[in-house]
Amino acid sequence: MSATDSDVSEGIVEMIAAGDAIALRPGLLVFRCWDAGLLSDFFKAAGQFFERQPNAFLALLDGYLISRTDLSSLVTTLPERDVDDLEAQIATMRTRHTALGSNPQLSWLASELESEALRLESLREPPR
Repeated sequence: MSATDSDVSEGIVEMIAAGDAIALRPGLLVFRCWDAGLLSDFFKAAGQFFERQPNAFLALLDGYLISRTDLSSLVTTLPERDVDDLEAQIATMRTRHTALGSNPQLSWLASELESEALRLESLREPPR
């Protein structure tokens, strides 16, 4: 039985989520060719990679033409583990904001992460 393109792509995404820098490189080359479902999975996996290895993630982006919109999606898309947990979503945004550090070239991205964390916090139910 041979692997399909979809199987290979899904395997790359899983490896990226696990922090495999070698898998991130081809993902960055081909993610614009993937369908919406796989693209969403790639963004989620890239965010998890960023959480694990923020410096390696940012270093790997050098040499790739990544738009601000795509970079934002790579860093702000939440993983499946956080889907039904508002507090986990907020914590993930805060963790990623902290991981970004104070890189002046990416201050716009830090602002997006902070804005997303604040938006999520606004969804909390008020205390009774």
